[in-house]
Amino acid sequence: MATDGNTDAHRWKKTPAKLFPVSYRCASRCNSLDKLAADRSSCPAMNLDIAVKTVPSIRVLFRRDRLTIPQVPAHAGPAIDSLMAALRRADVSPSGPVIFVYYGIEADPTQEFDLEICVPLPAEAVISAAAPMGCKTLPAFECISADYVGSMHGIGAAWREVADAWRASGRQASGESREVYKKWTGFDSPENVTELQKGIFGAPSVRT
Repeated sequence: MATDGNTDAHRWKKTPAKLFPVSYRCASRCNSLDKLAADRSSCPAMNLDIAVKTVPSIRVLFRRDRLTIPQVPAHAGPAIDSLMAALRRADVSPSGPVIFVYYGIEADPTQEFDLEICVPLPAEAVISAAAPMGCKTLPAFECISADYVGSMHGIGAAWREVADAWRASGRQASGESREVYKKWTGFDSPENVTELQKGIFGAPSVRT
């Protein structure tokens, strides 16, 4: 999530369409995943198919940077380019779509948080990458999950429904959220498929 701008979307056209997506337009109105989800005025309900799931661990090439929300649009394109360049040097193809992992993102646009942009790797891949890049295994991840199908204009309403489901679940938030860009046709395309994952942990709370 980051600030709005068609110019940013056009700037990133170089990146392979299947790999790079960004949900930036709605985030210009709400500066974090949770605040995006809590904004009741921006979009109507979507009635997403929401489930609790555990995502298996996955090996990735990643780049981790500490940013504020306004810095993300300018950062994302070059960061992904650097990951793709490392893959090309190693003659390795991604084994899945790009994943954005947000750690501790807050509503305050001046507050720094950690963003990992990750590209899944084949199990046998060997890549030499210098900091801030590296290879690691993202751990198994329990989350409230939903596939959002549509343009980036509506992703704010989709996150709102995921957060509603989290609140109703009585589970605690882990402080980690992910966006998995399963299919990317274009910023305005109704055919994009983005899986939204809000991390959870602990037993459901008992309501009285």
